[in-house]
Amino acid sequence: MRPDPAPISVLSLLGGDRRVKASRRLSMRDLAVLAAAGERLVSVAAPETDAPMTLYQLAEQVYGASGGEQRGIARPKQPGREPTGVLASLDRLVEISLEIPGYDVTRGRVVGDLAGRSKANLLEAVFVEHDRLELVSAAERGSLRGTVNVRVRFSRWYSEQIRAGYCTYLDLAQFRRLGSGAAARVWAYLEAESYEPKADGLETKVIGLGPKIIATLDLAGYERPRDAIRALRRASARVMREDARYELVEVRPGIYGQDLYVVRRTGQRLDRARVHAAALKSLASAQRKRA
Repeated sequence: MRPDPAPISVLSLLGGDRRVKASRRLSMRDLAVLAAAGERLVSVAAPETDAPMTLYQLAEQVYGASGGEQRGIARPKQPGREPTGVLASLDRLVEISLEIPGYDVTRGRVVGDLAGRSKANLLEAVFVEHDRLELVSAAERGSLRGTVNVRVRFSRWYSEQIRAGYCTYLDLAQFRRLGSGAAARVWAYLEAESYEPKADGLETKVIGLGPKIIATLDLAGYERPRDAIRALRRASARVMREDARYELVEVRPGIYGQDLYVVRRTGQRLDRARVHAAALKSLASAQRKRA
């Protein structure tokens, strides 16, 4: 069944409950693992819902290549434990459930908030070979680098949303450059938002900074609200430095308090053709190493 042309806005993947309720928060690493697995899924012929990959490729997408950029999602203190962190994220992702008002996931149809709601999971299952990596020698771990040893099975409704382009594709290289703190979370949230087109190739968004948004951006831990706003301003400034598409990300006085005012250049967030080609190239490389 073809997915409904109206996309689902799943803002609560970052921990809030504005539109969809999630059973638990996602860490920055969890979000990166989910995005990387989604990129792999689009390279597999529909209607397949499994995304096969190598554990080490997945770890490199999340953390970056060894010896490369040092900023980004914090690496484990013990060298070589990056795959273990990725496995921990996969275990959490398969447990996450969503409560989606106004959407029937069994038929792939928007039905309206008053008509009903769905309870669904993002992932149906995860299969991992060589799960006990601490029992595998360094030489054996090296031989696993080209082996397809992870299979992520997406829930059918979610895989249809990904293939239809209704889910936000995160540029993982950009994500790593922003680190794992507030700037990365703000950037990921802004990537998932909808914007109002303006002239000269620009689009804008005004986000009211109520308690739920502050919690979604992981800024609710500050005792004083003004300290949370200061942290948001610092994170916003870094977003503008690291991603040139964002011309303005600024906290401004609003009608009911503070607003986050965003201006960015229009354009596709991530070239899906490039993602597809990169995934196929990566898989072919892994198969050659295995042979």
